[in-house]
Amino acid sequence: EYAEKIFEIEPESYHGYFLRGTLEMVGGHLTNSIRYFHSVLRINPNHSDALFWTSAWLAYNGKSEIAVTYAEKFSKIDPISVFAPFLYQWIELYKGKFRESLVPIEKLQ
Repeated sequence: EYAEKIFEIEPESYHGYFLRGTLEMVGGHLTNSIRYFHSVLRINPNHSDALFWTSAWLAYNGKSEIAVTYAEKFSKIDPISVFAPFLYQWIELYKGKFRESLVPIEKLQ
């Protein structure tokens, strides 16, 4: 309902697309959520939350190489984020590199 109100005010609102993507993600519809996050990034390519979640769910869906691209951009945009190391560990985990995914965060920074 709130997403619809956002789009009534601004038809190409990245806030609206991010809200829809988040709702789809919480509802377990990851493919739809990635589509909405891509819409966010089309409008606002530096939206750090959309970059983070797109990277995480692409890795989860077996698209680790593409996920790394989003993770790198996320790290450049938000270099002090505590989530960047986690994101790289997540990608390694879904590549099947379990040891690499357990690297202590201190070593990644």
